[in-house]
Amino acid sequence: MSKSITAKVTAHGAWQIVTLSGPLNENAGEILKPLVSKVGRQCLLDFANVQSVNSCGIAEWVQFLDKLPAGSEVIYDRCPPHIVSTLNLMPSLLEKAKVRSVQRVYVCASGHKKAAVIQFDVTKPMAVPSSGTVACDKCGAQAHPDSPDEDYFEFAAAG
Repeated sequence: MSKSITAKVTAHGAWQIVTLSGPLNENAGEILKPLVSKVGRQCLLDFANVQSVNSCGIAEWVQFLDKLPAGSEVIYDRCPPHIVSTLNLMPSLLEKAKVRSVQRVYVCASGHKKAAVIQFDVTKPMAVPSSGTVACDKCGAQAHPDSPDEDYFEFAAAG
Protein backbone atom coordinates (compact mmCIF):
# COMPACT_ATOMS: atom_id res chain seq x y z
CA MET A 1 0.00 0.00 0.00
CA SER A 2 1.38 3.40 -0.93
CA LYS A 3 1.78 6.26 1.49
CA SER A 4 -1.11 8.64 2.02
CA ILE A 5 -1.46 12.32 2.65
CA THR A 6 -1.83 13.53 6.22
CA ALA A 7 -3.82 16.52 7.43
CA LYS A 8 -3.45 18.66 10.53
CA VAL A 9 -6.41 20.95 11.29
CA THR A 10 -5.99 24.06 13.43
CA ALA A 11 -8.50 26.84 14.10
CA HIS A 12 -7.68 30.46 13.36
CA GLY A 13 -10.77 32.46 14.25
CA ALA A 14 -13.64 31.22 12.06
CA TRP A 15 -11.17 29.62 9.65
CA GLN A 16 -9.96 26.04 9.78
CA ILE A 17 -6.36 25.75 8.55
CA VAL A 18 -5.68 22.34 6.99
CA THR A 19 -1.97 21.63 6.62
CA LEU A 20 -1.54 18.79 4.13
CA SER A 21 1.64 16.69 3.96
CA GLY A 22 2.73 13.81 1.75
CA PRO A 23 1.42 12.50 -1.57
CA LEU A 24 -2.06 13.47 -2.77
CA ASN A 25 -2.90 10.10 -4.30
CA GLU A 26 -5.45 7.27 -4.43
CA ASN A 27 -5.40 7.01 -0.63
CA ALA A 28 -6.27 10.68 -0.06
CA GLY A 29 -10.00 9.97 0.34
CA GLU A 30 -9.29 8.25 3.67
CA ILE A 31 -8.10 11.62 4.99
CA LEU A 32 -10.14 14.11 2.95
CA LYS A 33 -13.62 12.60 3.42
CA PRO A 34 -13.60 12.92 7.24
CA LEU A 35 -12.25 16.50 6.92
CA VAL A 36 -15.52 17.72 5.39
CA SER A 37 -17.25 17.61 8.78
CA LYS A 38 -14.28 19.22 10.56
CA VAL A 39 -13.60 22.28 8.41
CA GLY A 40 -16.91 24.11 8.51
CA ARG A 41 -17.60 26.85 6.00
CA GLN A 42 -14.19 28.56 5.98
CA CYS A 43 -11.21 26.41 5.08
CA LEU A 44 -7.64 27.23 4.11
CA LEU A 45 -5.73 24.36 2.50
CA ASP A 46 -1.97 24.70 2.96
CA PHE A 47 -0.32 22.66 0.18
CA ALA A 48 3.32 23.55 1.01
CA ASN A 49 4.22 20.01 2.12
CA VAL A 50 2.30 18.10 -0.53
CA GLN A 51 5.03 16.07 -2.22
CA SER A 52 3.19 14.90 -5.33
CA VAL A 53 -0.25 14.63 -6.89
CA ASN A 54 -1.76 12.04 -9.22
CA SER A 55 -5.09 11.72 -11.03
CA CYS A 56 -6.67 9.66 -8.25
CA GLY A 57 -5.63 12.30 -5.73
CA ILE A 58 -7.17 15.00 -7.90
CA ALA A 59 -10.43 13.02 -7.99
CA GLU A 60 -10.42 12.82 -4.17
CA TRP A 61 -9.70 16.58 -3.98
CA VAL A 62 -12.68 17.31 -6.29
CA GLN A 63 -14.94 15.09 -4.16
CA PHE A 64 -13.80 16.90 -1.01
CA LEU A 65 -14.71 20.28 -2.54
CA ASP A 66 -18.06 18.95 -3.79
CA LYS A 67 -19.03 17.72 -0.31
CA LEU A 68 -18.36 21.05 1.42
CA PRO A 69 -21.52 23.03 2.33
CA ALA A 70 -22.83 25.41 -0.35
CA GLY A 71 -21.29 28.85 0.00
CA SER A 72 -18.16 27.60 1.76
CA GLU A 73 -15.04 29.72 1.43
CA VAL A 74 -11.94 27.76 0.43
CA ILE A 75 -8.47 29.24 0.03
CA TYR A 76 -5.40 27.46 -1.35
CA ASP A 77 -2.14 28.56 0.23
CA ARG A 78 1.59 27.99 -0.49
CA CYS A 79 0.87 25.85 -3.56
CA PRO A 80 4.06 24.15 -4.83
CA PRO A 81 4.72 23.94 -8.60
CA HIS A 82 3.02 20.52 -9.01
CA ILE A 83 -0.18 21.91 -7.42
CA VAL A 84 0.06 25.00 -9.65
CA SER A 85 0.35 22.70 -12.70
CA THR A 86 -2.74 20.84 -11.51
CA LEU A 87 -4.66 24.12 -11.16
CA ASN A 88 -3.61 25.05 -14.69
CA LEU A 89 -4.86 21.70 -16.03
CA MET A 90 -8.04 21.56 -13.93
CA PRO A 91 -9.63 25.02 -13.72
CA SER A 92 -12.67 23.41 -12.07
CA LEU A 93 -10.57 23.22 -8.88
CA LEU A 94 -10.91 27.00 -8.71
CA GLU A 95 -14.69 27.14 -9.07
CA LYS A 96 -15.11 26.89 -5.28
CA ALA A 97 -11.72 28.20 -4.15
CA LYS A 98 -9.27 31.08 -4.39
CA VAL A 99 -5.49 31.01 -4.45
CA ARG A 100 -3.75 33.08 -1.78
CA SER A 101 -0.16 32.12 -2.55
CA VAL A 102 2.02 29.86 -4.67
CA GLN A 103 5.62 28.75 -4.52
CA ARG A 104 7.67 29.86 -7.53
CA VAL A 105 11.02 28.42 -8.59
CA TYR A 106 13.77 30.81 -9.67
CA VAL A 107 17.09 29.87 -11.29
CA CYS A 108 20.30 31.93 -11.51
CA ALA A 109 22.89 31.77 -14.31
CA SER A 110 24.92 29.28 -12.23
CA GLY A 111 21.95 26.92 -12.11
CA HIS A 112 21.14 27.39 -8.43
CA LYS A 113 17.44 27.15 -7.61
CA LYS A 114 15.52 29.20 -5.11
CA ALA A 115 11.88 28.93 -4.10
CA ALA A 116 9.92 32.06 -3.33
CA VAL A 117 6.29 32.62 -2.41
CA ILE A 118 4.10 34.82 -4.63
CA GLN A 119 1.06 36.29 -2.84
CA PHE A 120 -2.35 37.10 -4.33
CA ASP A 121 -5.04 39.38 -2.93
CA VAL A 122 -8.02 37.04 -2.52
CA THR A 123 -10.37 40.03 -2.28
CA LYS A 124 -9.65 41.00 -5.91
CA PRO A 125 -10.09 39.16 -9.22
CA MET A 126 -7.16 36.93 -10.20
CA ALA A 127 -4.58 38.38 -12.56
CA VAL A 128 -1.24 37.15 -13.86
CA PRO A 129 1.42 38.72 -11.63
CA SER A 130 4.91 39.71 -12.66
CA SER A 131 7.35 37.44 -10.83
CA GLY A 132 10.35 39.71 -11.39
CA THR A 133 13.73 38.48 -10.17
CA VAL A 134 15.18 37.53 -6.80
CA ALA A 135 18.72 37.32 -5.48
CA CYS A 136 20.22 33.82 -5.43
CA ASP A 137 20.91 32.66 -1.88
CA LYS A 138 24.11 30.86 -2.91
CA CYS A 139 25.89 33.30 -5.21
CA GLY A 140 23.94 36.56 -4.97
CA ALA A 141 23.27 36.71 -8.73
CA GLN A 142 19.84 37.60 -10.09
CA ALA A 143 17.61 34.55 -10.39
CA HIS A 144 14.76 34.47 -12.91
CA PRO A 145 11.56 32.41 -12.92
CA ASP A 146 12.05 28.94 -14.41
CA SER A 147 9.10 29.44 -16.80
CA PRO A 148 7.21 32.40 -18.29
CA ASP A 149 4.66 34.04 -15.98
CA GLU A 150 1.87 33.57 -18.56
CA ASP A 151 2.45 29.80 -18.51
CA TYR A 152 3.00 29.35 -14.79
CA PHE A 153 0.05 31.52 -13.80
CA GLU A 154 -2.36 30.29 -16.47
CA PHE A 155 -4.90 29.59 -13.72
CA ALA A 156 -4.86 33.29 -12.79
CA ALA A 157 -5.52 34.42 -16.35
CA ALA A 158 -8.55 32.13 -16.48
CA GLY A 159 -9.94 33.61 -13.26
